[in-house]
Formats: sequence, structure tokens, C-alpha cells
Amino acid sequence: MFAGYGTGTKPAERDRIAVGARRRTARPERSVAPRECRAADPVREATGRALQAVQYTGGSTPAGRRDGSAAAQHGTQRVTEKFETVRLRILGEDHTIACEPGDREVLKSAASLLDEQIENVQHADPLLDTTNVFMLAALRLATNLLQSQRDKDSSATETIDSVRSVRRRVERRLEKAAAAEGAKAQAAG
Repeated sequence: MFAGYGTGTKPAERDRIAVGARRRTARPERSVAPRECRAADPVREATGRALQAVQYTGGSTPAGRRDGSAAAQHGTQRVTEKFETVRLRILGEDHTIACEPGDREVLKSAASLLDEQIENVQHADPLLDTTNVFMLAALRLATNLLQSQRDKDSSATETIDSVRSVRRRVERRLEKAAAAEGAKAQAAG
């Protein structure tokens, strides 16, 4: 669907990748830090609910103070009971995030779909750098989403049109039946 030849990959990188320097090994686990630890907003899923981070960067508590607790020493925060953690594997990297109860399977499915799209893009053009691979995979997913929304909207419009058509036919038949009843009543009366 999308072609990525020559988009943003420098010739030196292409040569290096072409001779097999691209690594496919597992990378260290990453975690999305919450608002208290980074300036950026928390990651949000399609429903708009925040995905809370499990691991803090720098090994400090949200307030930035070191309190000597195990969480501060290891750079992690204990996740409250209202969140559950989920480990996602995307492009050979483990990502641990916390989500609201019941969202675990949805997130796993989304990560699997994203990983599948990334693999498809990499298979189509193995010379692309990681940034362009992610960008093209995101474009594919967004295109699929928009197309399914358009299909859904058009099928809803078709359904509404067919219901209106049936309603008009029923109204015409009722009018004819009422006219026939009126004619019978006048003839009898």
C-alpha cells in the first residue's frame, strides 16, 4: 500500500543496513513515564483514557525527592489497585504500561496489530530506518481506520435510505387502504 524507498534513509545507512548490520535482538525494556516524571502528557489510547506508567526515570518519586524506599531506589512506582500492568512486545522491545482494568486484552491486540504492520513495512522495504518504518505503519493503520469509518458511515446511510424507502411504501399502501375504506363507507352509506 505504501512505498518507502528512499524516504529519509541516508546512503551510508542503506549500505550499513544492506550488509546486515541491522540488529534484530531484543532491546531493554522501556516504560512510558507519567506526567510527574516527564513534561509530556501521558500516553492516551483511542478511548481517551490515560495509560499510566509503571516505571519512573531517574529513580525518584513523583515529587522528585528521594525517600529511600524500594520504589525510589529501583526507579519504579507501585501501581495502585485501580490499574493493572501489561507487558507489550513491539518490534522486539518490551514495553510495560499500566492500564485500567479490562483494557489489557485490547492493548495486547493493538500492540499485535501495530507489530504486524511494522513487520509488513519492514518486509516491503528493509532499507528503511526505524522512524520511517513506524511512520509508514502508523499511516497504514490510520488509513485502515478511516476506510472502515467511511464504510461504516456509508452502510449506515444505505440502511437509513432503505428504511425510509420501506416507510414511504408502507405509508402509500396505508393511504390507499384508507381511501378504499372511505370509498366503501360512502357507497354503503
